Amino acid sequence: MLFLSAGKVSFPFLGLGAWCLDGATLISIPVPKFGTGSRQPMATSTFTVPSGHTGLTLYRQELRATSSGPLRTVTSCVKTTF
Repeated sequence: MLFLSAGKVSFPFLGLGAWCLDGATLISIPVPKFGTGSRQPMATSTFTVPSGHTGLTLYRQELRATSSGPLRTVTSCVKTTF
């Protein structure tokens, strides 16, 4: 699951790393399951930024789980400006 947020915070998250996304502006986006043999994604997603939102800054972070379901890792926070 990929998460986006307009705000940034920082606190420990279930012993998996630091969570950086502000829950008040949180958006979640399902992502496809990645193959086990390659580090390349099986699909690429494109998100269109509506006109008039130039300069919009979002933070993104991904939660990764094992095939049986339990959370395994939380990725680093990435800042993206459109």
